[in-house]
Amino acid sequence: MSAGYQVIHSDLAAAASTFARESSQVANLRIPLTPPMAGTGDAELDKVLSALLLSAAALQAGFTRRLGAHGEALKGCYDTYVSTDADVERLFNTVLGAYKP
Repeated sequence: MSAGYQVIHSDLAAAASTFARESSQVANLRIPLTPPMAGTGDAELDKVLSALLLSAAALQAGFTRRLGAHGEALKGCYDTYVSTDADVERLFNTVLGAYKP
């Protein structure tokens, strides 16, 4: 592994695992919508509160998906860097092994 990329490798691996871990933590923060919300006595307010809770749950689910997607993208980037670095190292060793001055 080339020395210049070692910092990138560890940073990408750490970021990928952090995003994955945090997305699962955010997913666990979901507020269960059961049992149904208690009535307030005002039908219009009940509709607004219900819509607000559903919107909050949708936002939280979307945020969780985006965090997970970023974690997967960082993991893919890390895997690509490691694979490319290994390929370059193999090529370098092959060329040096074949070189006869």
